Amino acid sequence: MNSTAETHDLQQPRLVIPERVLQRSGARRNLVLLLAILATGIVAFIVWSRQPEGGPTYRTTQLSRRTITRSVEANGQLDVLNRVEVPASITGQLATILATPGMEVRAGQVLAELETTGAGLQVQNAKAAQQAASGRIAEAQAALEAARDTLARVERLSARGLVSEQELASARSQEAQARAAVRALRGEGAVAAGGVRSAELAKDHAVIRAPADGVVLVAPPWRGAVVSPEKGPLFVIGGSLISMRIDVSVAESDIGEVKVGQHASFSVPAFAGRTFEAEVDRVQIEPRRDRTVVTYPVTLRAKNPDRILLPGMTATVRIEVAEARDALVVREAALRFTPPDEEPGPPRSRLWLSPNGKRVEAVEIEPGLSDGAYTEVRPKQGNHLQAGDWIALGMAKGEGEHGSGPGISLGGKK
Repeated sequence: MNSTAETHDLQQPRLVIPERVLQRSGARRNLVLLLAILATGIVAFIVWSRQPEGGPTYRTTQLSRRTITRSVEANGQLDVLNRVEVPASITGQLATILATPGMEVRAGQVLAELETTGAGLQVQNAKAAQQAASGRIAEAQAALEAARDTLARVERLSARGLVSEQELASARSQEAQARAAVRALRGEGAVAAGGVRSAELAKDHAVIRAPADGVVLVAPPWRGAVVSPEKGPLFVIGGSLISMRIDVSVAESDIGEVKVGQHASFSVPAFAGRTFEAEVDRVQIEPRRDRTVVTYPVTLRAKNPDRILLPGMTATVRIEVAEARDALVVREAALRFTPPDEEPGPPRSRLWLSPNGKRVEAVEIEPGLSDGAYTEVRPKQGNHLQAGDWIALGMAKGEGEHGSGPGISLGGKK
């Protein structure tokens, strides 16, 4: 039996693996094992590095120095500094229009002319009446001279007893009547002369002139219309566009901070992204009331050297009412944060110094000027802060309050 088994074993084929192949397979297994160990180590390091070293982790921000500006916002409209209305001085038909809206004009420049035919006839008639009055005055003056000569002759004869008292009285009466007639006709002559001047002035008023330098804002659109002083202005002349005014309404809660001379900036929809400079020129004390809303009119002045700003444009104005230069500032959120395990204190009275984001130390401060995002802070006596200090402004995500909230928590007493 043994010989049979041995014979059977000899008949079975055997797999022979070369030594070189065995060496390569071992190297691959070692490489895979090494990579697995490295990957495990990396994952373990990441997990370990994310674990807090004891205590909560805080979100922090650095103190810095910057200029803080507080502004009051208001909306209003642009306009010229002043405007003058120019009506027709007399009733007449518009014959020519020599100025159009947007045209710059000088004082005395002709803007329009009325039909002057009627005015010319009035001047001629007035001059004719004046000439007739002058003729009558000359006749009356001659009659007066004759009456005076007659009176003188009768007085000489009366002195010699050659004429009666009745004749002397008659001569005196005639001289007085002639003198009165001259006075009356001279008055008529003055009236006639005044009529000439009035007619000539009316003819001159048919020419409408600019009363001052400026730009034409309103002008009649066509000729032929009958105009008169009662129908309102024909032209409106505004001041030069080099300087503009802005009329805004400021809320009563902000008007106490607005003062004459304060710097302002504004923008208009026509030039999006561009900022223009202005200055507060006048603060009105008479309020405007719209139901329960009270506002105060404020006028600003702006330069417009390139004349791109036009009357009527809507302006969004920011008036700078306070400024703190080179101030120590912190983000506003840091003033509203209190760590979970700390006792709450007066609002906006403390900052929490946190150099490493793990521990916090309270610093008593006084808040100063704020622009809504950053606030000026001044350490109280015995406390110290400087630019670059790290300040806690909330809990890191996952710390303190749980859930799918934002990455910053303002904290609170648990």
